Amino acid sequence: MTKQYMTAFPDFDNGDTFDALLAALEPMGFVDDSWHYDDQPCIMYQDPDNEYGNIKVWVDYFDRNLRECPETIADIFVVVDDSYDTDGFNKDFTSVADALKFIRMHYMELENV
Repeated sequence: MTKQYMTAFPDFDNGDTFDALLAALEPMGFVDDSWHYDDQPCIMYQDPDNEYGNIKVWVDYFDRNLRECPETIADIFVVVDDSYDTDGFNKDFTSVADALKFIRMHYMELENV
Protein backbone atom coordinates (compact mmCIF):
# COMPACT_ATOMS: atom_id res chain seq x y z
CA MET A 1 0.00 0.00 0.00
CA THR A 2 1.36 3.41 -0.98
CA LYS A 3 1.74 5.81 1.90
CA GLN A 4 0.02 9.19 1.69
CA TYR A 5 3.28 11.14 1.77
CA MET A 6 4.61 9.11 -1.18
CA THR A 7 1.59 10.06 -3.27
CA ALA A 8 1.71 13.72 -2.25
CA PHE A 9 5.53 13.97 -2.61
CA PRO A 10 6.73 11.33 -5.11
CA ASP A 11 10.27 12.80 -5.13
CA PHE A 12 10.57 12.90 -1.32
CA ASP A 13 13.99 11.57 -0.32
CA ASN A 14 13.74 11.43 3.49
CA GLY A 15 11.27 8.58 3.84
CA ASP A 16 13.34 6.71 6.44
CA THR A 17 13.05 9.65 8.86
CA PHE A 18 9.34 10.12 8.11
CA ASP A 19 8.62 6.39 8.52
CA ALA A 20 10.54 6.20 11.82
CA LEU A 21 8.61 9.14 13.27
CA LEU A 22 5.25 7.87 12.02
CA ALA A 23 5.87 4.35 13.37
CA ALA A 24 6.70 5.78 16.80
CA LEU A 25 3.78 8.23 16.83
CA GLU A 26 0.92 6.23 15.26
CA PRO A 27 0.10 4.38 18.52
CA MET A 28 -0.62 7.80 20.07
CA GLY A 29 -3.09 8.73 17.32
CA PHE A 30 -0.80 10.62 14.94
CA VAL A 31 -1.52 10.20 11.21
CA ASP A 32 0.19 10.97 7.93
CA ASP A 33 -1.41 14.29 7.01
CA SER A 34 0.72 15.03 3.93
CA TRP A 35 -0.86 17.21 1.29
CA HIS A 36 0.71 17.95 -2.08
CA TYR A 37 0.26 21.73 -1.78
CA ASP A 38 2.49 21.86 1.32
CA ASP A 39 6.27 22.19 1.11
CA GLN A 40 7.01 18.81 2.72
CA PRO A 41 5.24 15.82 4.26
CA CYS A 42 3.53 16.14 7.64
CA ILE A 43 2.46 13.92 10.53
CA MET A 44 -0.34 15.31 12.69
CA TYR A 45 -2.08 14.72 16.00
CA GLN A 46 -5.36 16.52 16.43
CA ASP A 47 -7.07 16.81 19.78
CA PRO A 48 -10.20 14.67 19.36
CA ASP A 49 -12.35 17.32 21.02
CA ASN A 50 -10.77 20.16 19.01
CA GLU A 51 -10.37 21.85 22.35
CA TYR A 52 -6.65 22.02 22.97
CA GLY A 53 -5.07 22.27 19.51
CA ASN A 54 -2.82 19.87 17.69
CA ILE A 55 0.77 18.89 17.01
CA LYS A 56 2.23 18.86 13.49
CA VAL A 57 5.53 17.25 12.61
CA TRP A 58 7.01 18.35 9.29
CA VAL A 59 9.84 16.29 7.79
CA ASP A 60 11.95 18.13 5.22
CA TYR A 61 13.82 16.78 2.22
CA PHE A 62 17.22 15.23 2.95
CA ASP A 63 18.73 16.88 -0.15
CA ARG A 64 18.92 20.54 0.81
CA ASN A 65 18.64 21.55 -2.85
CA LEU A 66 15.08 20.19 -2.87
CA ARG A 67 14.00 22.23 0.15
CA GLU A 68 12.03 25.42 -0.05
CA CYS A 69 14.78 27.00 2.10
CA PRO A 70 18.03 25.17 1.20
CA GLU A 71 19.94 26.95 3.98
CA THR A 72 17.80 25.21 6.63
CA ILE A 73 19.81 22.76 8.73
CA ALA A 74 16.99 21.04 10.64
CA ASP A 75 15.24 18.03 9.09
CA ILE A 76 12.26 17.93 11.47
CA PHE A 77 9.99 20.83 12.45
CA VAL A 78 7.46 20.40 15.24
CA VAL A 79 4.60 22.88 15.56
CA VAL A 80 2.43 22.81 18.67
CA ASP A 81 -0.77 24.76 18.10
CA ASP A 82 -2.64 25.54 21.28
CA SER A 83 -6.14 26.84 20.64
CA TYR A 84 -5.75 29.10 23.68
CA ASP A 85 -2.56 30.63 22.26
CA THR A 86 -3.22 31.56 18.65
CA ASP A 87 0.49 31.87 17.92
CA GLY A 88 1.46 28.42 19.14
CA PHE A 89 5.17 27.63 18.96
CA ASN A 90 7.60 25.51 17.02
CA LYS A 91 10.98 23.84 17.40
CA ASP A 92 13.46 22.42 14.90
CA PHE A 93 15.37 19.13 15.22
CA THR A 94 18.11 17.23 13.43
CA SER A 95 17.57 14.04 15.48
CA VAL A 96 14.53 11.74 15.44
CA ALA A 97 15.14 10.84 19.10
CA ASP A 98 15.18 14.49 20.21
CA ALA A 99 12.05 15.26 18.19
CA LEU A 100 10.21 12.27 19.66
CA LYS A 101 11.12 13.29 23.22
CA PHE A 102 9.75 16.81 22.61
CA ILE A 103 6.60 15.53 20.85
CA ARG A 104 5.81 13.00 23.58
CA MET A 105 6.17 15.68 26.26
CA HIS A 106 3.67 17.97 24.52
CA TYR A 107 1.35 15.13 23.63
CA MET A 108 1.16 14.20 27.32
CA GLU A 109 0.36 17.81 28.16
CA LEU A 110 -2.53 17.78 25.68
CA GLU A 111 -3.83 14.47 27.00
CA ASN A 112 -3.65 15.57 30.64
CA VAL A 113 -5.37 18.93 30.29
